[in-house]
Amino acid sequence: MFGNQAVKVICLTFLLAGAALVLMLMVAGPGEAKTLTVDDDGGADHASIQDAIDNATEGDTVFVHAGIYREQVVVNKSISIIGNNRNNTVINGSGKTAVEITADNVTLECMTIEGSMGADTYPLLRGIYVTGNYCAIKNCRIINNLRGIGFVDSELNKLQNCLVEYNQMVGISFINTEVAIHKKRGNIIQNSIIQVNVHGFYLSDASNVSIDNCTIRENEKDGIYSINGRKNTIKNCIIQNNGENGIEFTTENNTLVTNCTIIGNGGYGIYQDLGKTQDNSFMDNEIQDNRKGNIKTVRYESSSYVYFSDEELFRALGIVAAVIFISIVVYFVVKKD
Repeated sequence: MFGNQAVKVICLTFLLAGAALVLMLMVAGPGEAKTLTVDDDGGADHASIQDAIDNATEGDTVFVHAGIYREQVVVNKSISIIGNNRNNTVINGSGKTAVEITADNVTLECMTIEGSMGADTYPLLRGIYVTGNYCAIKNCRIINNLRGIGFVDSELNKLQNCLVEYNQMVGISFINTEVAIHKKRGNIIQNSIIQVNVHGFYLSDASNVSIDNCTIRENEKDGIYSINGRKNTIKNCIIQNNGENGIEFTTENNTLVTNCTIIGNGGYGIYQDLGKTQDNSFMDNEIQDNRKGNIKTVRYESSSYVYFSDEELFRALGIVAAVIFISIVVYFVVKKD
């Protein structure tokens, strides 16, 4: 048996050892973030982007030197991937999705994303496919893909200062991103150019999407098409020379379009279905010179559609007023006789 003195010494030793261990952990803290380099010509840490990602840890940065990287990149860690310059640093998907982001808090910056063409697949073929949250895509060019970039079941992401062009089906899509409805903001598209795609934007079951200070032009069909959306905001945008409608809403509620220039589109400036669309607000916009009219409203009546544009509505009211006036005049003339 140990004596009392020995027990005290042993207890004190364990106490001091424990305190020293805690102090060491506090001083050491988490591992420092590092930068991994990629160059397909050699001389860097890695020759492929995916190898660098596989060897990275949370918080690291992957810096990609100029080159064309023909690979399908899966980003499953919270890291930053930064290219040398979006004009000379390219990820080519070679017929498959070029970049798939599944982790939260990922940054993709200064890259060109291209080459996601070919037979469609599931998940659908895209240049960039985002299912993570809190991600940032900055200063990228997204070009010559079947679909440019798709956010699916994803919220609180930002796309800024990007050029999205020449994508065969749609430039930017949001699918089932209504999970952000309870939050003050959702996904944000800002300071970007979306041009010469089939659809500029396609939103389905999307809420709290903000499209701010973007130029959306020369897309083959609609500049922005949204179905089953809520509380989206389109502001400070130029929406012009799209082949069909500048903006089309189907089953859209509580969406704001403000301070936009919507001109020269092949269909209507804004086309909306009021049978299922409610409480949208159009404020301080310049809407003019659209081929079919500036605002077209579609209303349901039984099982058929009754169509009213602003021009048609005012014309109909004028006709009704004229008929009422003539009827009153005829009534008093007949009564007098």
